[in-house]
Amino acid sequence: MTNEVDMFGDLSVEVRQSQALRAERIRLRMKRTAEDIVEIGRELTEAKAELGHGNFDNWIKQEFEMSKPTALRFMRVYENFGSKNVNLTHLSVSALYLLAESSTPEPVVQEVIARTEQGETLTVAQVKSLKMQLKAKEDVAKAEIERAAKLKEENCRLLDSITELRTKLDKQTTPTKTDKKYFFA
Repeated sequence: MTNEVDMFGDLSVEVRQSQALRAERIRLRMKRTAEDIVEIGRELTEAKAELGHGNFDNWIKQEFEMSKPTALRFMRVYENFGSKNVNLTHLSVSALYLLAESSTPEPVVQEVIARTEQGETLTVAQVKSLKMQLKAKEDVAKAEIERAAKLKEENCRLLDSITELRTKLDKQTTPTKTDKKYFFA
């Protein structure tokens, strides 16, 4: 049972206890499901390495009627979470798959891992939000870099103009042999 809001205020103690036990059993199964997904990814990764180029696709179709994108999803989950000691009980299967997408930046994966290790349960919507927040920060940074590049380019043009003007000014103020100032100075 969550500590956030007492949604079941009108339920008996027996029903509350029953639901708490049920929730615990579900969490245990979710953890096993997540761990099984990681293990499936490990097995598929090892199979692909053993089968060699071109044989893996046929093998997964024949053995599991599995598409290559599905197999790759399992394999990416394994790559991201197989070697890390991550508490997967706080991640849904959908969140695991979302984190394993190649489009999910490593900082998002690391933040989710850190938060789940602290016992926080993250939803798919929260993981998507983290991805969007990071994308927004990256877009701002990219815009700042582009702005800085334009300013640098403008500064270079101004420096070139200043250099050109100095050269012209030097030519105009350099005394020549016929210049009176040159002879009398």
